[in-house]
Amino acid sequence: MRSGPRRTVHIGAVMHTRGERRRIDIVEYSSTGLSLDRAVGIELGQRVTIELRSGERLPMRVDWVKGAEAGVLFLGPIAPEHTVMRSLEEAAESFRRRKSGEPISTKSR
Repeated sequence: MRSGPRRTVHIGAVMHTRGERRRIDIVEYSSTGLSLDRAVGIELGQRVTIELRSGERLPMRVDWVKGAEAGVLFLGPIAPEHTVMRSLEEAAESFRRRKSGEPISTKSR
């Protein structure tokens, strides 16, 4: 079930499932879930945990699987101001800037 706009990102993460760890890529996100690539060996309805680079772990449920691609849903609502959503927004903005050739960081040293 999709809800809200989807944003494109490219974030490396780790998927924990059935006692195994697998490297995956988060390629899209919305307020209800994530689209993954390299997500092999999972089944519809299965619970998985996605670990972000920050160490945050997100308990999720597999909503769809197509080859190595999958969609996973958050088990509960994630508020827009939650640190996970802020991290995903920052990654999406960085991805957009890289794709458009804009500078990624404007911090002065």
